[in-house]
Amino acid sequence: MPVQIDTSKPHPARVYDWLLGGKDNYPVDQRIGETLPEQSRRSAARNREFMQRASAWLARRGIDQFLDIG
Repeated sequence: MPVQIDTSKPHPARVYDWLLGGKDNYPVDQRIGETLPEQSRRSAARNREFMQRASAWLARRGIDQFLDIG
């Protein structure tokens, strides 16, 4: 059975994608993103930067498998 994506309701992951300037979101996600305070974009970018730094740090210490549950 094919998975149906409900594009009539915003999804947090797609709103986050929109905040980061991504392409994997829909107009409903953009509309929600536009209602958020401007600091939301900066916070999303900071979060992404932290995850990249943390993953790189762990990789340098020998961790070679990561599971993104978010």
